Amino acid sequence: MKVLKNKKALILIPLLLAAATGVYLTGLRRSEAPQASGILERERIEIPSRSFERILSISAEEGDFLEKGEIILQQDDQRARAALDAAQADRDGAKARLKRLKNGARPEEIRQVQALLTASEGVLKEREDNLKRVRELLQKNFSSQAELDSAESAWKQALGNRDENLARLDLLLAGTRQEELDEAAAALAAASAAYEKARLDLDELTVRAPRNGQLESLPFEEGASPAAGQTLAVMLAGDQPYARVYIPEAWHGLLKSGDRVRLQADGLPSPLEGRITRISTDPVFTPYFALNQSDRGRLSYIARIDLTGPESLDMKPGTPVRLPLTQPPREKKP
Repeated sequence: MKVLKNKKALILIPLLLAAATGVYLTGLRRSEAPQASGILERERIEIPSRSFERILSISAEEGDFLEKGEIILQQDDQRARAALDAAQADRDGAKARLKRLKNGARPEEIRQVQALLTASEGVLKEREDNLKRVRELLQKNFSSQAELDSAESAWKQALGNRDENLARLDLLLAGTRQEELDEAAAALAAASAAYEKARLDLDELTVRAPRNGQLESLPFEEGASPAAGQTLAVMLAGDQPYARVYIPEAWHGLLKSGDRVRLQADGLPSPLEGRITRISTDPVFTPYFALNQSDRGRLSYIARIDLTGPESLDMKPGTPVRLPLTQPPREKKP
């Protein structure tokens, strides 16, 4: 019996020590100040290739801080320039045609057609007189039917020339119809749109920084011909990183956009100054309606905190941060 009791004691001692240690550690965890964990991030911008053109030159290096509009690299633009020249020629031609139709006929053109009309009327009068003379001679048997047919054919030809010149003069005097003006205006609009597209295609071959930020990576080297849609450059936008912090459900209602906060990061002697710019309204990972009353305290809400102090300029994305939660959590309703 003594041996049995000793064995029970040997079994109970580790259990009691483990229980005591658990209580001690639990007390330490409960005594620690609550905090929300997060990570530093930057907005990542991928700049895609718009064409398969070869990379001629690269003007920036990975790690450079670029201002908006600075050139990163240049792709071959010979084909794009040729397309732009052709589009410009089409646009200029459509513009000239519309202007000509709006201005109408020039006085010189009108006088020219008037002179042709006068000449054709003289020829017609001459052919009419000849036809009348041949008919009279035929009645007196001094002419033949063949001569009459020839005279009638010549008269009809002169009549057609006179009518053609008369119609040309009427058209010049009447001016351009509205339908023709509308058609010419539509052609100019289409040519202008094609020119603008060609100009944009040319501009996109000079790859520029879309925003201020750091050039993170250049996947291709000079001489490469990336396919359309492939990433030419990756930038981390903004002068400073921002923090993405997971706020516990108990503090969700106590923090709001605009609050000034201080974040802690390993290796930094002083905290990082920041301002909350956004807190999500929906919890992450587990939907709210799928949890019971006791599990709702485990929800987290994503908050974005923009860093404002100069000490964060050199902070790298991916650095873990902590937000001390000094305010007491709101009371739970039963």
